[in-house]
Amino acid sequence: MLEAQAVSKYYPHSGGKIDVLNELTFTVHDHEKVAIIGPSGSGKSTLLSLLAGLDRPNSGSIKVNKDDIAVMTEQEVTAFRAKNIGIVFQQFHLMSHFTALENVALPLQIAGNHAPWDAAEEALKAVGLGARMRHFPFQMSGGECQRVAIARAMVSRPPIILADEPSGNLDLNTGTQVMDLLFDVLKESSASLILVTHNQELAKKCDRVLSLKAGKLIHD
Repeated sequence: MLEAQAVSKYYPHSGGKIDVLNELTFTVHDHEKVAIIGPSGSGKSTLLSLLAGLDRPNSGSIKVNKDDIAVMTEQEVTAFRAKNIGIVFQQFHLMSHFTALENVALPLQIAGNHAPWDAAEEALKAVGLGARMRHFPFQMSGGECQRVAIARAMVSRPPIILADEPSGNLDLNTGTQVMDLLFDVLKESSASLILVTHNQELAKKCDRVLSLKAGKLIHD
């Protein structure tokens, strides 16, 4: 379970501050799929970065199974994220000099797994890329790169998957295929999903929709 309590984020500006998120409180339960929608600039990606421990809130707590990532050291949060949180980015963020197999194995290596290759191979086969394991990102299409990113996010079987506009850089047909694949893969796991998207139809596939407007959360 993920629980955000009174989470706020601001940035200093000209002697004052710019409020991005204002005391957000919500819970995501085990196996639940939650969409977060809102206009550009509403703070969706900032929120996802906070939930991933890639950024820190100015106040509030973010607990994953009662462990508060907001107070962890950088080393602690990196180790915690490797075991508990998988992330699918809009820009893929694959290591360009790593093969698909090496990219997917990376979270397992960070988590201290000394034999990651079998699990990485199975994850790539699960997203239909069994024949592309030795290819580099520049040798694959955008849809294939996003499939690698999904495999990388799922390989350690984390309890939480965070997805930031995962189909945003893909054409409509490819994006639909990739998102269908993500939901299919999630059916085979016990992970919860927090999905940031502009796509209302995609949001409807989730169990619940939260709207961010002007840094505040609206429960639909």
